[in-house]
Amino acid sequence: MKITHKFKKMGLHNKLAVLSVLLVIMQTIFLGMFSVSYLEQEFEQQLGSKALAVAQSLAKNPIIQQALIDKKNQPIQAYVEPIRQQILASFIVVGDINGTRYSHPDVRKINHAMVGGDNIRALRFGESYISKAKGSLGVSIRGKTPVFSSDGNIIGLVSVGYLEHQMQLSLNSYRDTFFWVFGITLLAGCCLALYIAKRYRDEIFGLEPEEISRVYSERKAVLESILEGVVVIDEQGIITSCNPIAIEIIGNMKEQDLIGSAVNELLPDYQFIFASDSSRTWRDVEVDVGVGTLILTKTPLIIGNKQRGVVVSFRRKDDIVELSEKLSQVKQ
Repeated sequence: MKITHKFKKMGLHNKLAVLSVLLVIMQTIFLGMFSVSYLEQEFEQQLGSKALAVAQSLAKNPIIQQALIDKKNQPIQAYVEPIRQQILASFIVVGDINGTRYSHPDVRKINHAMVGGDNIRALRFGESYISKAKGSLGVSIRGKTPVFSSDGNIIGLVSVGYLEHQMQLSLNSYRDTFFWVFGITLLAGCCLALYIAKRYRDEIFGLEPEEISRVYSERKAVLESILEGVVVIDEQGIITSCNPIAIEIIGNMKEQDLIGSAVNELLPDYQFIFASDSSRTWRDVEVDVGVGTLILTKTPLIIGNKQRGVVVSFRRKDDIVELSEKLSQVKQ
């Protein structure tokens, strides 16, 4: 509750920074866990496919087939052990129809029953498959396939396996690389999120939403109280804002039509506003437009030390003349 209370009291840019960092952390953790999990599954599948391919190749070997028929384990052990060492397998076990071992990395386990309870599919149904079970050496990924005699009968099976512990050791190097990559990604993401939050704060001058709303309301009230027409023009010569008096003076356009229109629709000879001295302020310039003669005042619009357009205020010349005549009469 205290954390929630403190979070509510934070400024908008601080909330944005916290939420952005949390989002980056959650995404990075999720992607990291998913990637490591996917890597483990893919690596396990590849080892299983490799083990099954070796087992299927050995099951077709005449030496193994004949030794199973003759019930001799020495030829099988002598043949498969060098292959096991060459392919870095944890074990290559050849068993007879009863599941008795004819080969094993530990010669003391030869002539003993195979462990794991996953031989039925090969010995009874003649299937080739990948399994994961706990044997005499530990949990392993195994490729199992039946051995057939020349007349098509099942006479045994070949099991090639890689210990899960051995697989985890191989995966550790990949995990370290993954952790480094995602660690750097997490750090970069957090830094970027903090930079965006700071940039956002600078762009809105450090104001909070309620302060922005107040400034906007004050600006609108000030524009409506001014007795001169005011329009804001961006660098492309597009009118982006105006006050009600400007609409009243122009007379033949609505606000929604004026905002977003090109300034040349209001001032045919508008280029002088963006002349080489457009960064300077000038006052009381007479300009003839369709509604009559206007007295213009131009002020450059500076945002972030760069000119982003101009603010033009104007009055009818007739109104000024009429006001001057009234002033003269008052003086008299």
